[in-house]
Amino acid sequence: MDRTSGATDRITEATERTTEKMDRTFKVVDRTFEKMDRTSKVVDRTSKVVDRISELMDRTFKATEEPSK
Repeated sequence: MDRTSGATDRITEATERTTEKMDRTFKVVDRTFEKMDRTSKVVDRTSKVVDRISELMDRTFKATEEPSK
């Protein structure tokens, strides 16, 4: 029975270590998704700014083009 008890203890310890590693991994994955979400929001805002700049450049180009006609 002593062998079985020792094996059970080792299995329990290994299971606990695996569970701890999985918990850490899940935390890293959660943080990664949070960072991806923030990055996506920044990209969206940047895209809107770029679109607005493009609109203003088009207007400026048209405004400077008209007087010469």
